[in-house]
Amino acid sequence: MILTAVIMLLRFAKTTAILLLFGILTTFGFCVRASESPPENRPENRLKLTQMITETPTTFLNAFKLGTQRDQLGKWAAVIGLTIPLITYDEDIYIETQKIGRRWNISTDDKLKPYGKIGDYTLMWGPSDVSSSLYFLGDGWIHLGAAAGFLATGYFTDSTRPFNTAIELFNGFLCSTLVSQGLKKSFGREAPAVREAPGGIWRPFPSWADYDREKTRHDAFPSGHVMTTTITFMILRGNYPEYESWLWPAQIVYTTAL
Repeated sequence: MILTAVIMLLRFAKTTAILLLFGILTTFGFCVRASESPPENRPENRLKLTQMITETPTTFLNAFKLGTQRDQLGKWAAVIGLTIPLITYDEDIYIETQKIGRRWNISTDDKLKPYGKIGDYTLMWGPSDVSSSLYFLGDGWIHLGAAAGFLATGYFTDSTRPFNTAIELFNGFLCSTLVSQGLKKSFGREAPAVREAPGGIWRPFPSWADYDREKTRHDAFPSGHVMTTTITFMILRGNYPEYESWLWPAQIVYTTAL
């Protein structure tokens, strides 16, 4: 019901709605001024700006240590158990989603358009209709805008918690990009929209030239949109546990909309 309401909003407001959403996320750090007292067991020391990059090895090491603990086996089993059927039926899901979209007069064509250029380089590809607005929900600009809002809040108001949240977000985006791009190049799965065979063809370890020339034929797995969205909400929930009652439902709705 909530997802339907979101889609209907996008249907009628179109680009205005997505730009509004982008503005809300960008200024989220300005608007949410919780108590400056950090949650229990969280350090009060302010992170350095450079740590969004320099902490990358530590982030990977901590992730490896956490992921290889015995009590994480159940979570890995759940992830694998959900991934296998989703891969098996994702083409059917894709086709049925397109049918629903057509019934709601939502285009299935890629209608992202360029916003701003420096020479031949496009600064940003943004939405121009309902379908591209839904796709844009997972775009890096949305999450970078939110992180920038927290960074500006922490810097200009001398507040540690939003500043640290921003550093963690930028570091998370960097690490997730490295992981997702590495996995995409390793699996080389083509997207359902350009599939050449039922279920899509897997082309493991394509050459850099082939990958850059035809990304949609190599980068469908895993989903970078879902990964980045998950990281964003996990960091927000960890730094602002007092907002858990609505951040968790918002994460479910937002991820489902992707």
